[in-house]
Amino acid sequence: MQVWQRLGDMVGSAGAAALVTLAAVRGSAPREAGARMVVRPDGAFFGTIGGGRLEWRALEEARRALAAGRGPARLVDEALGPDLGQCCGGFVTILIETFDRRDAAAIAALAAAEAAGPLATVGRMGADGRVARLIEPAAPAAGEVASVDLMRPRGRREAGSDLALQDLVLCERFEDGRTPLLLFGAGHVGRALVLALAPLPFRLRWVDPREEAFPPHVPMNVTPVFAPDPPAEARAAPTGALVLVMTHDHPLDLAVVAAALARPDLPFVGLIGSATKRARFLKRLGEAGLGEAARARLVCPIGVPGIAGKEPAVIAAAVAAQLLQVRERLRRAASARGERRVSAGADDRFLARAVALSREHMLHGDGGPFGAVVVRDGFILGEGWNCVTSQNDPTAHAEVVAIRRACAAAGAFALHGATLYASCEPCPMCLAAAYWARLARIVYANTREAAAAIGFDDAFIYGEMPKAPGERSLVMEHRPLAEAAQVFADWLAKADRIPY
Repeated sequence: MQVWQRLGDMVGSAGAAALVTLAAVRGSAPREAGARMVVRPDGAFFGTIGGGRLEWRALEEARRALAAGRGPARLVDEALGPDLGQCCGGFVTILIETFDRRDAAAIAALAAAEAAGPLATVGRMGADGRVARLIEPAAPAAGEVASVDLMRPRGRREAGSDLALQDLVLCERFEDGRTPLLLFGAGHVGRALVLALAPLPFRLRWVDPREEAFPPHVPMNVTPVFAPDPPAEARAAPTGALVLVMTHDHPLDLAVVAAALARPDLPFVGLIGSATKRARFLKRLGEAGLGEAARARLVCPIGVPGIAGKEPAVIAAAVAAQLLQVRERLRRAASARGERRVSAGADDRFLARAVALSREHMLHGDGGPFGAVVVRDGFILGEGWNCVTSQNDPTAHAEVVAIRRACAAAGAFALHGATLYASCEPCPMCLAAAYWARLARIVYANTREAAAAIGFDDAFIYGEMPKAPGERSLVMEHRPLAEAAQVFADWLAKADRIPY
């Protein structure tokens, strides 16, 4: 949803509103970090953070905050299992902010920036406890940042200490997550489909050359377009838009389909009709010179298979389900591209920082020549360098130190989506730590063989790992104990255990 526009509308109509943000998620939860709701003082709301008792608790807290008047932001931590009895079992942090007409100008500025395209903001808690957001001059492309990230970069916070609200930095991304859809035809099926898609994440441009064909009222996500030349609308469609064709006229259907299929950047072109209609259209499109690859993209009939009903509402339901499937497939593909899109320049910059740390602290006498940096969404969460000899700690490798500090800064024991930059290929211990921290990537400079060449045991330990316990140079003995097995059983029975 357009968060700031919706918030501004509610403040304008009700005098006040609360913004509820799922600010952090650890483990399993019904929604992802960045899910939001806008709540009125009377309890009416728009959006969702996952439903269930979590959402009702958040609504209760939001109404309580609104009743107290415009004031400081609130952080609410919930353990979904022990606190709320939800089977998800994860942990979430909810941020609740209140607004009234005094915030109208700030809300309007954010709404305008959000409407203009992806909006990235960095928020810091002011002395009054409210979030002051600054608009980033260049919002990252979709998939390059999380929707919301809570961080505490100023100074260090040891694991387990309280998360001080005034110390938090809130990095957020706001964008219209709806998928653009061009719907050609305002007949019975078109009208039914518009209603079916009203609550779904699509932004419809509803095109018909008959101005009188449109109903007097349409859902908020629909823009009716009287277009004497519908194929021109297909030619002007935004990249990535979905296209559905169901006009009152077969020649017009053919013209719109031809214009849409000529656009390889339109990932879905659907035509209402039968397999016979598809064959006829493909023949005519080929005669018109449209290539075989383009013709093969035509989807006809439309709708998920297995639904035979021909009533407009039934067809609309089947098509809506198909569009959701297409949307999910496209989003997964875009997410995968985003994970691979981290620029070589960014990798080089962060890797250079890890190497600089290795040199700086080697010369300082802290330990061996190793440095590491943990990065998420372009922000450094933690830096580390080898401290084995200075701290008499054989586990104080650069990567482990960086991961410890990153987890402390993030206030979480998992670093989903983060990248570890290391001056050397991690040893088995550090690699295991990276897995336990649920890191997404590791980028390193020197290899384990290079480390072995200067006297470090990385390659030797890697060679030991695949061996059976009895074949390793380190003596390992297995002595089963009933008491030890009972501890494991007690862990499984522990209702408030925190999975990791």
